[in-house]
Amino acid sequence: MQPIKKPKQKYFSKKVHTSVGTFDSSAEYSYYLKLQQLKRAGIITEIQRQVKYPLEVNGQLITKYIADFVITKNNGTTEVHDAKNPYLLAKGSSTPAGQMFKLKSKLMRAIYGIEIKTELYEKATVENCNTKSKRVKTKS
Repeated sequence: MQPIKKPKQKYFSKKVHTSVGTFDSSAEYSYYLKLQQLKRAGIITEIQRQVKYPLEVNGQLITKYIADFVITKNNGTTEVHDAKNPYLLAKGSSTPAGQMFKLKSKLMRAIYGIEIKTELYEKATVENCNTKSKRVKTKS
């Protein structure tokens, strides 16, 4: 009997398990903490996580979109927010994940009139850091 393989994350991110729940990435969790600060400040009144939207055309389910966050501002308006890697959404990006997100964004706008607000983040890696490490020689 072969062992069951654990499925890989869709966008190569690692899930974050916290006391308030599981997040699909550390960036999503960080953005949640930022939204919590805005809630404590009274700028927003409600935060919903992982809200599902069926994307149907002529009664036919094409796909579904799961929003990272749906927030309600103190004036009663709601907004859909999503945490994304900027490379996923770069102009000319041809990654399947980026193309799928762009398609779902267009369907959300066409079907529901909702514009998805994206919170862009970058993973901190040696390749995308602006500072270069230098070796300094010291005289002994």
